[in-house]
Amino acid sequence: LQPDAPAVIYQGGTLTYAQLDEQATHLARRLANRGLVAGNRALVQLANQPEFYIVFFALLKVGIVPVNALFSHSRLELLAYAEQVQPELFVGSREHDLFADEVFLAQLQQQAKTLSTVILDGDQDPKRTLSAWLEPALEMRSYAPTTADQVAFFQLSGGSTGRPKLIPRTHDDYAYSVRRSVEICGFT
Repeated sequence: LQPDAPAVIYQGGTLTYAQLDEQATHLARRLANRGLVAGNRALVQLANQPEFYIVFFALLKVGIVPVNALFSHSRLELLAYAEQVQPELFVGSREHDLFADEVFLAQLQQQAKTLSTVILDGDQDPKRTLSAWLEPALEMRSYAPTTADQVAFFQLSGGSTGRPKLIPRTHDDYAYSVRRSVEICGFT
């Protein structure tokens, strides 16, 4: 293991594996302190930014099953995902046109009655801005990831009906994929 090796390289900097793990742990603790647990679902829509990876790994640590919507997705896709998974958590960005104000957020909360926690990158409210959620947590409730045979996240699928679909993927699915890729490519 190389904790000081670069894990995320972005315009303006680098996150090492240790930094990525530390920040993901801060967020995971805050989510657990909020009462979110393994098996809860999240709808995530962040741009191509380091915080996306921090959020993703934090969700895996707690066992919260995400739908990672593309930043280009609009009202139709987000409402369809919210209807399908009924998320308890939404993580988004004020930079997205849909979240420039509270109008679409209210529609999203109407679609997903289970939505209890909203975190927005760039929000002015210190209780829901992503940067505050990445700070160290004083309280430390326990948490655990989902097991290998449980759903890790939902994969996006366009489908042929024009309505976005989601495919539940387990940790085992991806472990198998990696093992087979190693065999096929001849890695040792």
